[in-house]
Amino acid sequence: MAKQPGLAGRHDADINELRYQLEDKDSEITRLKSTLSSTNNELEHTRKQLMDKKAQYNMMEENMTDLKADVGKWKSLANRKGSTGGGGSDYDPNMINQLERTIENLQTELAHTKKRLYDTEMALQREKEENSRRERRPSGPVAMPSTDHYRVQIKHAQDENSRLTDQLLDLRDEMESLRVTNSELNYKLQEGGGRGGHYSSAAGINDEIHYLKKEIERLARENQSLSDTNMAIHQQAVIYEDDFKRERQEREEANSRFKKAQEEIQQLRRNLDEARRGRGSFGGEEYPDEPLNQSQYSQSHAPYHRTSESERTPNRGYTGYKSPQQDEHGRDYY
Repeated sequence: MAKQPGLAGRHDADINELRYQLEDKDSEITRLKSTLSSTNNELEHTRKQLMDKKAQYNMMEENMTDLKADVGKWKSLANRKGSTGGGGSDYDPNMINQLERTIENLQTELAHTKKRLYDTEMALQREKEENSRRERRPSGPVAMPSTDHYRVQIKHAQDENSRLTDQLLDLRDEMESLRVTNSELNYKLQEGGGRGGHYSSAAGINDEIHYLKKEIERLARENQSLSDTNMAIHQQAVIYEDDFKRERQEREEANSRFKKAQEEIQQLRRNLDEARRGRGSFGGEEYPDEPLNQSQYSQSHAPYHRTSESERTPNRGYTGYKSPQQDEHGRDYY
């Protein structure tokens, strides 16, 4: 009699299929880790852009210091003119004092901006190092990055870029106001007789202010480009989050099916072993090709009791059946 594929064979096929699926998922995880490495490179590029911006702010800070020194010279010159009566009636000390305070405020704002740039740079560096540690972890279950933490870091960088953009716009307005005030001051100094070297110094400062204005506009454009880059990273992180959730759900379902298949196989083997032991007590009976059903299993495990000769029936496939006889102690023997 040809044997039909039993339940154990079907479960073995299911287990093999589950293993193939797990191998496919491992390949997908490897691809996701490669994408994570690419994201690290983008974070590094963003960090370098922030470093360039910090260098530009350092240059602006130096220019502000030089401009403040020039304003001090103008103030000293105007005070001397006022004390000697040379054009003192046209001199407004509040104008120079206001100009000096404006420069000090700009220096303070630049210092705060540089501090925020540094904090953002450190946050990006920590995120990059954490992702690198995840990639170097030993083989086994893949520890995927915390998407919530990742999105918080990107949101923080976006907020910093937004604040920097506002800061650049404010600085540009302040520099424009400074340019107007400087023009008015130059006009008054020229009316009071300030010519020659003093006029050349004022013209040089005007050129410096014009240069700083262009630098601020350029920084604003670069900041907008950086904001676009962060937005692209944020969108990519959302895609990663969906992939991670779907991957985790599929892995959990595969593990559940794998455990269920193992339990069914173990239960099937126990039933087969018990059926073989139960039927072996009658001796000479052939094992069926198919697994025992519930009624056959119950009959094979029913307690043995004596029956009359007419009630006894030979086992299937066995023609040499012999009725038992009893010895002097009442025990059956053949």
